[in-house]
Amino acid sequence: MRVAITQDNITSGGRLAVILEMIEVLNDQDIIPNIICFKMHLTPKEIEKKYAKSLQFQTITLKPNVFKKLPEFNKLWFNLLSRKYISQYDLFIDSNNTSFLMSGKKTVLSMIYGPRIDRVLKKDSIHKTDTNKFTLKTRIGQKIDKFIASPIYTFHKIHENNLFYTISDFSRQAIIRRYGIEQEAIKIIYQPVDIDAFNPNQEKNDWVATIGRFSPAKNQLEQIKIAKKVPDLIFHIMGFTDVNSNYYQKCEDYISKHRISNVILHPNINYKSMIDILECSKYFLHTIWNEPFGITAVQGIAAGCVPNVPNCGGQTEVVPIDRLRFDSFEESIAIFKNLIKENLAEINLTLLKHIELFNIVRFKENFQLILRDYISD
Repeated sequence: MRVAITQDNITSGGRLAVILEMIEVLNDQDIIPNIICFKMHLTPKEIEKKYAKSLQFQTITLKPNVFKKLPEFNKLWFNLLSRKYISQYDLFIDSNNTSFLMSGKKTVLSMIYGPRIDRVLKKDSIHKTDTNKFTLKTRIGQKIDKFIASPIYTFHKIHENNLFYTISDFSRQAIIRRYGIEQEAIKIIYQPVDIDAFNPNQEKNDWVATIGRFSPAKNQLEQIKIAKKVPDLIFHIMGFTDVNSNYYQKCEDYISKHRISNVILHPNINYKSMIDILECSKYFLHTIWNEPFGITAVQGIAAGCVPNVPNCGGQTEVVPIDRLRFDSFEESIAIFKNLIKENLAEINLTLLKHIELFNIVRFKENFQLILRDYISD
């Protein structure tokens, strides 16, 4: 059986975690998939080192990648280039959030985290991102990108060959709103977390852990402002970045200017060190609005942290305890001040039981069922 997985750019993050688990399931069935992309940012050796996985796959790099400064239009360009490959495979898995412009003649299994078309056609980002934090060059580029991609999307139609899978009910409802598809036709397969790889019983410090690529969309600057109002806790902010980037420098400058002593930035921290910090922290902070799932919050819970997350997006499914979710950053500060006074044992127990829904074992079982259903057809 020939299988391809497509995504324009593949780098570290929750989406790569899904792709790697798919590859592992395929390898267990003696299938070596092809990864079709513009760029794979990690080599197999780097994947093995970071994720402790030795996987077999081959990479096909599409060219020309001439629109990389226009990410929305670039995805459509990528789909157009990938058309010629679809007929060569028995199973074509799209991880790009849109299969628009791919062939309508061959079945495409679409893993939708959130309909890409929503980002293009909606005036404002669902993530409540303050675009003023981006550079002027970036803001201009975004406007040009949407200006080019928007009229193309007006021709978008869903073909019968599209099979939809998604990572949360939040994302499923977004697909229904956009395309009018019946709920039963969209299956949920939660992102995988290797829960057993974490030790939730490690001795805890009065620490708050956060994970995310340093970016205005991830709101690390807001995390620092929250930390300033909760001086009894030490905030460990971890994530990939170019330490010379404007946003990372803004974070450092804000800490320095306001003499904030309870924030430690960990740029480009390795995986083992990240896990060590998670396991030694009492709390986990997540600050992305309307994220389709939020795999890092599950990792935090698996490590024994009590989460403090937005009351929206997939976080309402990840964190079932209402009082641990906030509607504003001011509410997040209040949550921390209340939690400091509490015994966290019962909360931890409830959350650890709940996140079994997202266990890597369950993901593999669900993906095997998808393959079995597809192959049987």
